[in-house]
Amino acid sequence: EMHRASWYQDHTARDLGSKLHHMFEAKVTGQTPHPEGEAELGHYKAFTDWLTDYEPECLLTEVTVANLTWGYAGTLDWVALIEGAVTLGDFKTGYLKSPFFEPKLQTSAYAKAEFAITDEGERVELPAIEQIAVLGTSAEGAYSYNVLPFDFESFAAIKHIFHAMGPKKSVCTQACPVCKGVTP
Repeated sequence: EMHRASWYQDHTARDLGSKLHHMFEAKVTGQTPHPEGEAELGHYKAFTDWLTDYEPECLLTEVTVANLTWGYAGTLDWVALIEGAVTLGDFKTGYLKSPFFEPKLQTSAYAKAEFAITDEGERVELPAIEQIAVLGTSAEGAYSYNVLPFDFESFAAIKHIFHAMGPKKSVCTQACPVCKGVTP
């Protein structure tokens, strides 16, 4: 029973997070989102309050990025011009307090992407990222916006450890530039 309850909570939170990401993207691309229920309304209010307070100029949303040298890819949440700085950011629902270890590593990695991939499958250059940030929203309507220090070195170290300790337990792999002497 406890296992099922944990699975349900994890999936319910993930589903809410996905729905909110879509609403946030819709809002910054000029569409009208339709939040339902108190939790969605609270997160949406927090997001619109942040938009009012920081007035970001959205450059990219939900874009796949990749770094072939380091062997990773992922989908960044947003890149925006905020207070004069090109900022790569991550949305976190219910994530208002530090430490921001996971988003810091994730956004640091995305900021080091070698290219983005368009919907048509073309490689394009990302704008030069000047800072990374996390925007947390809560069901109660509060938000927390934090600019974070870049930390690609920690991401690279964890990726290297994963290669060594991962499913294949290899000391090094072809995609591991740590052992090839490539530095971040």
